[in-house]
Amino acid sequence: MELPLPYRKMIYSNSCDERMAIKSALEYLPDNILEKWQDSIAIVTMEGRHGIRIHEELSKNKQLVFLSDKIWPPRGAIETGSCLRFFIFVILHEIAHIELKHSSQNKTEEEYEADKMAKEWFNDHVQKINQSESGSILKPLTCKEIEGNKDFVEGRDWTYNSRKDDLSGFVCIKLYPDEITSVFKRAENEQISPEVLLRRLIRDLLGDAFNSGQ
Repeated sequence: MELPLPYRKMIYSNSCDERMAIKSALEYLPDNILEKWQDSIAIVTMEGRHGIRIHEELSKNKQLVFLSDKIWPPRGAIETGSCLRFFIFVILHEIAHIELKHSSQNKTEEEYEADKMAKEWFNDHVQKINQSESGSILKPLTCKEIEGNKDFVEGRDWTYNSRKDDLSGFVCIKLYPDEITSVFKRAENEQISPEVLLRRLIRDLLGDAFNSGQ
């Protein structure tokens, strides 16, 4: 099945199911954002391939977005289901990074800004759909749902409380004042537990240190 423009310009996948899932996510973008980036963003998937080579024309002229296999919704997933909702949010989040011209200078602040913009795009589309259709009503996306889905796909369970004798060593982590301020500001604005955000920040710092071999 051939996709209509502008989706055909943006989606690079061998799978019809994947193309339709990505198309459903791109439909959540505001019309002006979709028009603005339709020639400049390529969403690339690995379906049916062991490896992929990005040809020079594509890599030179477009910003590439690769999607993790962890977030793919199952075949037949519906728009009211959490799997497809999170998949849509992730694509909006990555496009928000591009729209905001992020350069990873302050990762914590950039993630917050991209989450906020993606959630606004998502909920604006939900409101438009709910006003125009008489079928099932789509629920607005909440920060709690986003954080819960992030934890789910990463296999985290914040209900676990380790005891002292569970600890096998000590790790020293230095947090700068602007990072702490950013966490509490986000917690206050979005009514999220500061503890969850701080634990997520520490987890990311540990992951970065592990990946870099420090």
